[in-house]
Amino acid sequence: MASLLDTLMGSYASLFCMSERRGSPQMSAKVHAPVARRPPSLKKPTKLSINDRLRGLIGDMMSEQELEQRLTFGRVLGTGATSKVYEAVDTGSGQRVSVKVFDKVAMVEARRSMVADGQYVPEKAVHRVRRRLLKLVSELEISKTLEHPNIIKYFGAYETSHRICIVHELVEGSDLLEHLLENGKMAEDQAAGVFQQLLSALEYCHNRNIFHRDLKLENVMITKDLKVKLIDFGLSEVMANPEQRLKTVCGTPLLRTFR
Repeated sequence: MASLLDTLMGSYASLFCMSERRGSPQMSAKVHAPVARRPPSLKKPTKLSINDRLRGLIGDMMSEQELEQRLTFGRVLGTGATSKVYEAVDTGSGQRVSVKVFDKVAMVEARRSMVADGQYVPEKAVHRVRRRLLKLVSELEISKTLEHPNIIKYFGAYETSHRICIVHELVEGSDLLEHLLENGKMAEDQAAGVFQQLLSALEYCHNRNIFHRDLKLENVMITKDLKVKLIDFGLSEVMANPEQRLKTVCGTPLLRTFR
């Protein structure tokens, strides 16, 4: 299986240029995405590679030490298959933020384990890794364009040789599922207010041809005073053509069984 891991890691490295670049990137102390350095004489290609798209979104890679100097990580807020969400403090501004961290090795190992179990051949595993990377880049591209009071605010992103970090505002509260389990059902006027905020966020997205595709209680954050924030655009998609129809089956598997 060592050769398979080498294949997957080699594919990953070619997609994301995992070796760290020398020199510290010039980055603002504020919580904002770094600006990519692209010589003004170079024209933007018509079709960018994954790495080019990532560089355009977050700029040059930094070392692990530079990342830890910029962000002080705290408790874990949530865990996914290849990512964790942390509470953190931006050391430059002192602002508390949430950071979604994608572990590059974990993304590869998840597919490697599936091959070991006979679920995928190596070529398909590499394809799956590449597809996940594309979705991560797409999530960044979409999150960067969103500006709405009921959508979690994007602050920026960073990449090291081992991980990719997406920084958002920290919502003081819980997800809607946890809120309902703890507090019970809402009064009708409260529920109406929550739905109004959620529908406002969705209308904003749909007017920009952005579709979330993973709406569930866990992806709706709510504060103690019932302010709503829609989160997690990892499965979202943009439709350039209004006549286009999305056909990919996605979302939470358990919820899809009830359709």
